[in-house]
Order: sequence, then C-alpha cells, then structure tokens
Amino acid sequence: MKIQPFILGLFLTSSYASTVYKSVDEQGNVLFSDHPVAGTEEPQKLDLPSVEKQSEKRAEQQLKQFNEEDRAIRQRIDEKKQKLAAVQQKLDQAFAKLDVAKQAMQAAEREWQNAVNTFSRDATSYNQKRALLLGKSYEQAKSHYMKAEQELAKVQSERNSLR
Repeated sequence: MKIQPFILGLFLTSSYASTVYKSVDEQGNVLFSDHPVAGTEEPQKLDLPSVEKQSEKRAEQQLKQFNEEDRAIRQRIDEKKQKLAAVQQKLDQAFAKLDVAKQAMQAAEREWQNAVNTFSRDATSYNQKRALLLGKSYEQAKSHYMKAEQELAKVQSERNSLR
C-alpha cells in the first residue's frame, strides 16, 4: 500500500476540508479526497478537524490560560494592597505612639528640671526626693519614647519590604 503523504498533507492543512475520504484503488494505492472516488473499494469517511477549528480551540485555550494568569496576578496585587494598607495603619499608630511618648517625655523633663531648680534653691529632703522621683519618671518616659521609635523603625522596614 502506497500512501500519498503530500496529498494527505494538503487535506490536513486545508481550512475547509474537514471531511476526507480514504479509498483504495485497483492497484492497492491509498487515495485521499474530499469526495468519494469512483471505481475504488468502499471509501472510508474520515472526519478531520479543520485548521480553523484547531486554531480556534488553541486560541480559546490560550485565552483561558491568560485569564487565569491575569486573575492570579490581580489577586496577588490585591493581597499586596491589603498588606500595605495594614502596614500603613500600623505605621500611623506607631507615629501616634511616638508623638504621645515624646510629649510625655518632654513634660516629665520639664517637671524634673523644675524640681532640680527648686532643690538647688531649697535643699530639703522633700525636694530632693521629688527631684529623684521626677528624674526616674523622666527616664521611664524616655525609655518609652525609645521603644516607640524602635517600633516605628520596625514598621517602616516592614512597609519597605512590601514595595
């Protein structure tokens, strides 16, 4: 049996030939045609997908894959936006804490300085104790301020890592 690959190739690449007939002539040659060939054994009808249908199917698959990739990218973008919004909220809170701590530290420092000035004019044990207590209060406020600065730096670093 001799197959004509060139002829078969023509039919397979034709965008209009979706039905092909396979026939065998008297010499045993296999023939392919878009219609039954007279004078051959019973032609076998082959339904082949056309190039247009294959291209359309391939385009649909590519579009589906593109849409899935697009959806995944959009989801990652939305997740990043949500993380950034959460970090921005933390950042705002950290700035607010820092401002409160700074005001408390400044107030404690003023009170302590007043107590030290009062003690230097009136060196009583009460004024001495008051100056020491206010000094400790100032140190606690300063420590609280420094912790707030560290928290702020941590949140800023977190924000920068998301960009």
